[in-house]
Amino acid sequence: LSLQRRWLTSEAIKQYEKLIAESDNFSKLSHYNVGALYELLGNLDDAEIHYNQSIARDPSIPVFWANLIKLLIKKNKIDQIKFSPQDDNSIR
Repeated sequence: LSLQRRWLTSEAIKQYEKLIAESDNFSKLSHYNVGALYELLGNLDDAEIHYNQSIARDPSIPVFWANLIKLLIKKNKIDQIKFSPQDDNSIR
């Protein structure tokens, strides 16, 4: 990414994080978007945290799972892609 795009992406992350702190109404989508932005910047650990936060808030949205799985493959953490029992909506 160009320096300008990196700056704009960082500013978008700040705005989403402010939204997350102020209200829980949009937090599932905000966490997902922050995860995608961190992934774009190459900050895969923070991306993983935010993708997991979006899933914790609404595990019924397939794209949340898809991006987390894609990220874990990118991080060479394929062994962590094991779905937990039905009552625990997380990837281990």
